[in-house]
Amino acid sequence: MLQDGTIIEGRSITPRHMPNSFYPLVLAREVEFPGIPISNSGFCLDKSLDRNKAKGKIVVCMRGEGGRIRKELEVERAGGVGFILGNNELLGNDISSDVHFIPSTQVSYHMS
Repeated sequence: MLQDGTIIEGRSITPRHMPNSFYPLVLAREVEFPGIPISNSGFCLDKSLDRNKAKGKIVVCMRGEGGRIRKELEVERAGGVGFILGNNELLGNDISSDVHFIPSTQVSYHMS
């Protein structure tokens, strides 16, 4: 649940849980290093996230380029406390359940 009460349903197999408190939610492109090509922006590719911007936040990364687990590891490397993997329109409602190292979930493209 988001702070404004919006509920977004996802799927996850994560052994770690977040405490019941709110953390800032940011899109990956908002916490990337400057100069990331637009074609690679938002995917949380290796060494793309700026620790000064991502630390202590839940980072939303888009599915597409790069592996799902590698994206989560990039968020963890940058100090993110959580990871949301969002599908693009092409992948729609295809949701995989991966084991993650930080609190994580994957959400579909279409929200009801």
